[in-house]
Amino acid sequence: MSKNKESHARSITKGITWRIVGTIDTLIVSWFVLHESDTASSIAVWDTAVKFLLYYGHERLWQNIPLGVVRQYKLFKNYAKTVIPRDYHEQVVKKESHARSILKGVSWRFIGTITTVVVAYLLTDEIGPSLQIGGIEVITKFVLYYLHERAWQLVPRGGFRKIFKRNG
Repeated sequence: MSKNKESHARSITKGITWRIVGTIDTLIVSWFVLHESDTASSIAVWDTAVKFLLYYGHERLWQNIPLGVVRQYKLFKNYAKTVIPRDYHEQVVKKESHARSILKGVSWRFIGTITTVVVAYLLTDEIGPSLQIGGIEVITKFVLYYLHERAWQLVPRGGFRKIFKRNG
């Protein structure tokens, strides 16, 4: 596996961590708009099921888009060197630029917002609240997704398996 691309395990794990954050956000936003916990919970559950598959596909698609991938020679500052095996520190790896994280966030938010609006509409039969939920999530999820992408930059591409082998 090349250090320049994400492994399937990394894409799946990113999908899981993002879906946890995204589901909590969907639940809170849906409840805020509808003031009804059962429907808000249903929206969050169905939204999560559909988006987990869509997110994985989104991550894999972006593996074929080189825009915003930058070279880095040193991976971590001193505090993280204890987690990654020593021989990995000096290798050339590629990381995502801030601009790439923003572009991925915009493309995912487009897919995610449409999905949320459709799921909310199918469960409420009301277009107004569905659009309101989607509109609020455009903002909250964009910020959360950007932060999620930047946090994942702390785990080097190609080093995901090494971290878990060493600590597992």
